[in-house]
Amino acid sequence: MKFFLSIVILFFGTVLCSNLYAEIYEWVDENGVRRFSNVPTDIPDNSNVETTREIEIQEQDVFQRRNEEQRRRDIERRDAAFQERRLQDKRESDIRSEMRKHEQNLRHLENELKQKENELSALGRRADTYSRRTDLSALSRLTTQVATKRGEINSIKGRIARENQRHSNKMRSLGR
Repeated sequence: MKFFLSIVILFFGTVLCSNLYAEIYEWVDENGVRRFSNVPTDIPDNSNVETTREIEIQEQDVFQRRNEEQRRRDIERRDAAFQERRLQDKRESDIRSEMRKHEQNLRHLENELKQKENELSALGRRADTYSRRTDLSALSRLTTQVATKRGEINSIKGRIARENQRHSNKMRSLGR
């Protein structure tokens, strides 16, 4: 019931208020005093008269220009934010891609390192066997192979360190 009553009051209020609009005339009299009237016959013939409609139209033009300028600034801000977001997405994509490459390189180097360490361990077991038999020539060959494997392992560790350094430099250049 209250809802229906509020709708009826709102309807009649809108209808009644729409008829209250009157055109107001504005002019300056011979003494320089600004005058207002809603009766056109009150205005002297030699006066420069502006009606409320003319004033409203001027105000509407100013309001429209302000709105258009605001809309244009909003669009420019939105476009700038969109471009910034696109650049940020590209940087993040580059970083993710660089991370994947780095992880793949590290996995490859770590697998190679494990293989060389296993080979070194096998050579160590063979060296123990030869030392028990006192086969000095075979033991000498194994010692050379162990030294070679240790050199390969150190080389792989160096490559891992260089890969980590390269990755660190790349992340710095990408802004992370």
